[in-house]
Amino acid sequence: MALFALHCYLKKKKNKTTLVEETEAKHVDENMRVKENIVKGPHGQPESVMLSVEEDLHVDDDIIRKKKELEAQRNMHASSSGYSQS
Repeated sequence: MALFALHCYLKKKKNKTTLVEETEAKHVDENMRVKENIVKGPHGQPESVMLSVEEDLHVDDDIIRKKKELEAQRNMHASSSGYSQS
């Protein structure tokens, strides 16, 4: 009985194939900060303007994997090719 169960398990496993599908996803996050400082002169009038720019860039790469089990191609062809002749 155990040998029969082992035989059935191996036969079933042999007929299935595994397909791995990979999808690559990229996430880009970009931030920019601009600061403006006005420097006043001795009489309260604007003398100069200072600008400072800060850039922040983050890039994340993700790979998503999915496994699919498919029946063997020969089983699909054998069942679809059975047609009757008239």
